[in-house]
Amino acid sequence: MIEFWLAAGLMSAAVITTVFVLTGRKAVDEDKRARLTLWITAITIPVFALALYLPQGFSLGGSLELKVAKQLQMLQSSADPRQRQQQLLTINSQLEQQVSVTRSKPEIVQLHAEIYSANNNHTRAADVYSALLAREEENAAVMALLAQSLYLRDSSLAQSSVPVAELMSQRVKDLLAQALSLDPQQYLALSMSGMQAFTEARYTQAIAHWRTALAIYGESSPQAASLNAAIQTAESRLGVLSESLDSSTAFIRLQVSIDPTQLSDSDGPDTAVFVFARASSGSRMPLAAKRLRLADLPIDLYLTDNDKMAAQSIAGESEVIVAARLSRSGQPIAVAGDSESEELTALVVTNKADAKMLELLIDRRL
Repeated sequence: MIEFWLAAGLMSAAVITTVFVLTGRKAVDEDKRARLTLWITAITIPVFALALYLPQGFSLGGSLELKVAKQLQMLQSSADPRQRQQQLLTINSQLEQQVSVTRSKPEIVQLHAEIYSANNNHTRAADVYSALLAREEENAAVMALLAQSLYLRDSSLAQSSVPVAELMSQRVKDLLAQALSLDPQQYLALSMSGMQAFTEARYTQAIAHWRTALAIYGESSPQAASLNAAIQTAESRLGVLSESLDSSTAFIRLQVSIDPTQLSDSDGPDTAVFVFARASSGSRMPLAAKRLRLADLPIDLYLTDNDKMAAQSIAGESEVIVAARLSRSGQPIAVAGDSESEELTALVVTNKADAKMLELLIDRRL
């Protein structure tokens, strides 16, 4: 049975990656407002994997499994889309009458969630996966499938003006992080985490996730083409960022990290981290700033004149004051409870190669 769920998961993850590439090619200056309208079709793929596998490899222990296996076999052989849809509805109706999310076999419960997804009922699919996860709290695959269903649900309900990056809720992000902490090789979680990183313009992390997934699938696998396409897209976006860096005329190079003693249970991977530079005298208004996430640390980065906060920038300054802050409020203004680094003096250079690394360690609580 393990082989089936692996195959179904791989197929689902591959299609998700392909759909993401198709829908994620809008330029950064369009605020990444690409709606992932093809995701709904992607979810049907595991159902057909079920149709191929279940009649042959499922350990059938009762009449329900036998009936479902027969119906999935009929679904596989049907060429009429309307007939396939009706068969899915029939299977779903039967499962609704006979499956208990708290007592039935986990395999049949998961099948029920897949059928809901195939019928575009992502809310019910998420409900079933949530109940299944309550039974199997350490199941990384179920965590990833729940994250996928929640994302698809939110995507189908969101207005067209909602940016793609905002469609992935904190709950989805947490599930993906938990899945990968339990199983760093969880293919669906890797694919979706890559998508998350891409929509947040963290292209290096997106590439890392997708390359890990590619190593699992293998270069000769059917999934390789879509993953390689996604990686190439992220690499092209990195090229755009690199060109922006090359156009800068003022540079500060920083290494930002955090002392583990500053972390609290309420800190999540998306907790905001601000890195800023201000004039060494006069106004404390930042001349340049970047917003990062806690998950990005430790990180090496450049602050440049392209990171300016107002009409002024670090260009023309010989030295500036730099610091980093973990903002638990999510706002750039410091408040009690935030953690920050010491303020240091950094030299501003006009040649990137001349920028010397300065370390900012977030090690004190406000």
